Amino acid sequence: MRHALYLRLLICLPLLIGGQVVLANPSPTVDQEVLASIDKVPPPPKTINDLVKLLDAAKPDQADIQKSKDILQAAPPANATNQQLYVFYRDRARASEQLGLTKSMLDNCQKEQEYVDPGNRDQFFDAQMSCIQAEFFDGNMQGAISRVNRALSSVQARQSNGWQLTFQLLLVNANRQIGDLEAAEIAIREVDSIMTVLKRSNAWSEWGSNWTYQSERARGEYYLAAGKPVAAELSFVRGLSAIDKRVEAFEAGLYKDSTRRVHSRQAVYFNKAIILNRLANSLFAQRKLTEAEYYYRLALKTFLMVGSRNSVAVAGVLNGLSHAVAEQGRIEESLLLSKYALNSSIESGVSESSTNMIYGRRSHAAALVNNEKFGEAAQQFNLIRAAVAKDDFMKERFKRLNDLDEVVALIFSKQASQAEEIAKDMYEINLKLNGAKHPSTA
Repeated sequence: MRHALYLRLLICLPLLIGGQVVLANPSPTVDQEVLASIDKVPPPPKTINDLVKLLDAAKPDQADIQKSKDILQAAPPANATNQQLYVFYRDRARASEQLGLTKSMLDNCQKEQEYVDPGNRDQFFDAQMSCIQAEFFDGNMQGAISRVNRALSSVQARQSNGWQLTFQLLLVNANRQIGDLEAAEIAIREVDSIMTVLKRSNAWSEWGSNWTYQSERARGEYYLAAGKPVAAELSFVRGLSAIDKRVEAFEAGLYKDSTRRVHSRQAVYFNKAIILNRLANSLFAQRKLTEAEYYYRLALKTFLMVGSRNSVAVAGVLNGLSHAVAEQGRIEESLLLSKYALNSSIESGVSESSTNMIYGRRSHAAALVNNEKFGEAAQQFNLIRAAVAKDDFMKERFKRLNDLDEVVALIFSKQASQAEEIAKDMYEINLKLNGAKHPSTA
């Protein structure tokens, strides 16, 4: 049960088995060589003291903070053209992202979209991505899916296979987080179809590494959600190799004259951190705990290279790392990491009813139970239930919030009647689904 809980939290959805997707992969020999290379990692430090120091020091540069605050406090320029207002609100959206102000980012990106030049594809797509990113940061997967689908239906997207690929990746990511593997599978098939076209395009020499990263990440996320961590690992390794080429290009100064978000230092390293985190998830799902810890550490350090600790991205890595060290018997360190993770989500400004906060609190509650802090764990579960009750979509998604850790927490915090009610409901569900002889029912 503990293993199942941890894996569910890591990939942000129950392990559902959907339709089968058959995708072309390199030969088995090449695959084995790739997997072996991932297993050859140096052992991580024996404590997390280095990470604690890193997190405590991971505060945004005060000059950068003030610059972002000044941008948000500035009034729109008088008698401004649409182009000037586009730049004004684009910069405000980016400043909001830098400060972890998700709601402000969403408000400003919508104004950014309002003043974009529809004939300028770069502006149009960058503005679309600002709002989509804001929805992901806020944990609003339905909002993200809605915005992606609107972007996909635009004339600009229909004229750009590269952007269609980007949007299909985002659909895979959002749909797997709400447990809709059928929709994620449809998006994966679109990814494969688009990649066939892109590989024959003249732009492949410039954008091939980015497109490979996106397609392999999409495939890996689908495989991981479908309970195929080895296949996911292979895809993430290929995606990591591709994004490393983007990092090399950035460091060589090939993007220095671009103002595009995709060419920025933040975007390049943020994407690398994402794939490192996903790779760690796939290793954790295979019980490769040392290797998983190694890549979680790399992901954390990479995220912090281009941002502060007050982000849901950092929180996600810390939760994964917390599970990895807990499975090694280091429960006190696991609790500390889960606390940092929860604080990162809170400091980011995401809503209490977002998936990020719900899974973050559930992860922290599990760590509290492991450390026999049952009263505090029960409080976290109460906060989860209160947040879900206020959100109609979350009430539909989490029709039952039952969790064995909550039962344990309630029993040992002297709330036996509530624990019994939840346990009975869990028993009846398992009895109906699995039968009386199944281990989970017993």
